[in-house]
Amino acid sequence: MTDLIEFLLSSPLPLALIVLGLLLAASLLFKRYFGLEPREEARKIASGIGLVLILVGAVLWVWTPIAEKMQSETGTETASSGWYTVPEVGHGCTTEICENQGGCAKCVTIRVDLPLGATVHDVRYFVRRQSDGTPSNVAVGQNLEWARFVGPRQYNTANNTVVEITLMNWRASYSRTGMIEVEWS
Repeated sequence: MTDLIEFLLSSPLPLALIVLGLLLAASLLFKRYFGLEPREEARKIASGIGLVLILVGAVLWVWTPIAEKMQSETGTETASSGWYTVPEVGHGCTTEICENQGGCAKCVTIRVDLPLGATVHDVRYFVRRQSDGTPSNVAVGQNLEWARFVGPRQYNTANNTVVEITLMNWRASYSRTGMIEVEWS
């Protein structure tokens, strides 16, 4: 209820339009009740204006919070890691475990540093297609033919909010190239 009162106090235009429309309609009813019949044309015009004021006020009342939310959402920025390449393994690798963890897969950590306290809204993961180099949006864990993004993390350092993930490649014959984009505010 306090949010509604704060909104009404912070946005007087919608409320003023609704009140004007109601006053106009009330004055017509009041005049009619006491036998002060306005001319038919004037009554229709005043009723129409009153209705329009009420509708416009109601639309503004509903639209204002939606517009404010949309504006706050469009206040986001996008940061990119740039492209990272994971080399081919060069031999028959059958384990989906990084070399530094006792496996044979080649791995690279892809990282985006944001200002400390940043709010992360979305993270998108991309790989370049082997056939033509076109970027393709993929999901974490998706099988990319002997490659995949694994272990997404978000944490704070002393100076930054960090978003990172590992791109793993266990394909013998070719490398994989990937990047991440982070939408944040």
